[in-house]
Amino acid sequence: MRLGDAAADTDIEKRRAIRHIRRVATGLSVCLVVVFTATFAVDEPGFGLLLIRAMAEAGLIGALADWFAVEALFRRPLGLPIPHTALLPSNQQRAARGVAEFIQRYFLDKTLLRTRILEKYPTRRAAIWLSRKDNSKKVGDLLVRALGLALRDVAGLRLSEDLRNGIQATLRRVVSGEKLAGGIAGLAGEAMTGAVTDSLLLVVRDAIEQNRQKVVAVVRDRSRWWIASRVDEEIAGLLVKGVLSVIDELTTEDTPLRTEFDQAVAGLFNRLHQDGTMERLINQARDHAFDRGLIESLLNRLEDEAFQEFGQRLATEPDGVAQMIAGGLQDAARRLAKDHAACAEMDVVIADSAADMVVSARPAIAGYVTEVISEWDSAELVDKFETEFGRDLQFIRINGAILGAILGGLIFLLTHIPHFG
Repeated sequence: MRLGDAAADTDIEKRRAIRHIRRVATGLSVCLVVVFTATFAVDEPGFGLLLIRAMAEAGLIGALADWFAVEALFRRPLGLPIPHTALLPSNQQRAARGVAEFIQRYFLDKTLLRTRILEKYPTRRAAIWLSRKDNSKKVGDLLVRALGLALRDVAGLRLSEDLRNGIQATLRRVVSGEKLAGGIAGLAGEAMTGAVTDSLLLVVRDAIEQNRQKVVAVVRDRSRWWIASRVDEEIAGLLVKGVLSVIDELTTEDTPLRTEFDQAVAGLFNRLHQDGTMERLINQARDHAFDRGLIESLLNRLEDEAFQEFGQRLATEPDGVAQMIAGGLQDAARRLAKDHAACAEMDVVIADSAADMVVSARPAIAGYVTEVISEWDSAELVDKFETEFGRDLQFIRINGAILGAILGGLIFLLTHIPHFG
């Protein structure tokens, strides 16, 4: 059932209840008229009959007076132009302002709103609600639909300028030589004493092997003229063979030469860190990357690729994305529900934010209420107020009749007490 249908059914029930209690009140008034009239059928009424007459008369007066008051609130009794009747439609603008002012003053108070919100523990309630699988799934599906609309034109999506600047500023602070020098020096030292060193040495060995003849030619060309070419070639061959032998030993683990080489490499990077060279190089590389726009280009590329990939997955696997989001929300909600301190902190934020938002919107809310009530026509205004409060007002007529009859009887008794003596 839709909300409008439910409201209409509620109004129908209220009007039915009003008609019922109005008939009761009117019936009571008719009974009083009948009783009062019937007392005159006796020529010489006794004390008891006179008491009943007095009670019926006072009750009838009370019922009629209250009927007039109730009718005067909504319309002119019997259609007569009696002053100060039809109060609500005649003062519609003032009533609209009064209702709006009443709501603004007593319902939209900042302290009251904040207190009521905190009393409801909104964060924990929301976390418990979201920790249920069916609820997290509903939220996940809703977010997927919203993201689908937002990512409809993936090519045109960009992070806001403030967010991009914030990311770059954060990266510039994080990528600091002071913070990273020690770690990079240690990593570089470890890397250069393992497979990286072996690879570099093998590259050097292959280069020497492939250029052996060039090495021999260089030695021969730079030797003295009086040394025979055959001797030059033998010397060059010995040099190449010696270098290759050293490289072979360096590439063999646990040899003394390799151990000394690793220690020397580690010491080199340690010295670069200790004397500030590593920190300076990192800062220079960072500034160069930012100043040349390399980081901005990288962020643009990552942004494009991220949006493209997520947009494609959202289009091809919406259920999978929704399930992923729902699972994340559910896990986060379960953890939050158990963290009472975090819930309390978030409650304060929610209460303060909501109270500030509502208070700032008070004039708009009051203006809205005033505008809506002012725009109702008189018949609609009367119908709405009578539907909401008419049943209680009809009880005023009943109470007036009963109270009038009781008071009429008491007054009759008090005025006849002297006659008993």
